[in-house]
Amino acid sequence: MNRVTTNTFRRASNRPASLSENLPGMEKEPPNNSAGKSPGPVQATLNGAIRHARRVVVAVVGGTVLLVGVVMIVTPGPAVVMIPLGLAILAVEFAWARRLLNRVREKFADRAAAARNRAKNPAAEADDNAR
Repeated sequence: MNRVTTNTFRRASNRPASLSENLPGMEKEPPNNSAGKSPGPVQATLNGAIRHARRVVVAVVGGTVLLVGVVMIVTPGPAVVMIPLGLAILAVEFAWARRLLNRVREKFADRAAAARNRAKNPAAEADDNAR
C-alpha cells in the first residue's frame, strides 16, 4: 500500500502544512477506510445514534438557557446575556438558531453604534428632542 505523506502537498508559499511534516516518523496515517470501504452497518448506526444524541443534548441545554433568558426579561437577571448565549448553543446544531443569532448580533451592533453616536453628540440629541 502506498502511503502519501503531506510532504508531497505543499502550500503555495512552499511552507510545510504542519510542523509534524519535518519530523521523521510523524507522517499522517491514512484513514482506516482508505481502501474505499464504507463503514459497516453497526458503525453507521452508532454514528447516527451519536449524532442524534448530540443534537438532543444541544437542543435541551440551549433551549433551557434560552428559556431562562426569556424568563429573565420579566424577572431580575441578565436576559441580554442569556438569550444570545442560548442561541449560540443552539446555533451549534440548528441553522434557524444561527440565522436568528446573526440578526440579534446585527441589531445589537446597530444599537451600540447609535448609543456611541448619542454619547459623542449629546447636543444633537437635545436638538432632536426640542423639535
